[in-house]
Amino acid sequence: MPNVTFSAGAYQKKAESVIARLTKKRKPILIEGGTGLYIKALLYGLWEGPAKNPVLRQTLIAQKGDALYQKLIEVDPVSAHKIHFNDRYKIGRALEVFYATGRSISSFHAEHRFSSGSQRSFCIIGLRRDRTDLFRRIDARIDQQFKKGLISETRRQIAKGLSLELPSMRTLGVRHIIAYLQGKQTLETTVSLLKRDTRHYAKRQMTWFSADPNISWIDLKEEESPEEIFARILPLLHREQNGSIPKDS
Repeated sequence: MPNVTFSAGAYQKKAESVIARLTKKRKPILIEGGTGLYIKALLYGLWEGPAKNPVLRQTLIAQKGDALYQKLIEVDPVSAHKIHFNDRYKIGRALEVFYATGRSISSFHAEHRFSSGSQRSFCIIGLRRDRTDLFRRIDARIDQQFKKGLISETRRQIAKGLSLELPSMRTLGVRHIIAYLQGKQTLETTVSLLKRDTRHYAKRQMTWFSADPNISWIDLKEEESPEEIFARILPLLHREQNGSIPKDS
């Protein structure tokens, strides 16, 4: 639901519960997804960090957005590059960690990134598209989202009285439509910015996953069907069972 906050930690706990249940039934487990932090949380565990300080966090979040973001740029430019300047909660947490430890949160994340805490074996297969083909598909998908009522759906959520500060109201697409509905930009600009920002997000995803040495990559052909892709994945799964799997296909 839009008014419910769902974190990587919450996902990890729910997923672990489902995996445990399926394991008892001896069922094969297939996990699909593209959000790097959530997959990382499940496979490698999360860096817990110092205990949260609600008073400090609220003090930080209460500051003006520009000043808060500028401070993050000063102490942790790596995180500032990754966090949207309007995401006051993530900015607040990054600054909270810095003030508590004297170190940037990005340095802790870098240390922990792919150090496995998992007690189970797993096979990770990544699907990789040519960038031109990927961007074309992103643009076409966004055009379809607008045709299927992205604006009216966002308007309905706002009409329910949902806070614009909720994570669900600051996601890709939703925050762009809100800016349009508030009269801050034209529809043409909104579509253009959403396509641009989604392409940037896709590039960040690829950068994230490319750093994981445990992923076996399959380079997709432009017109390859889902059935053809699956036919290429299946041998990798069989090879994984035998303990040998190539990292690129």
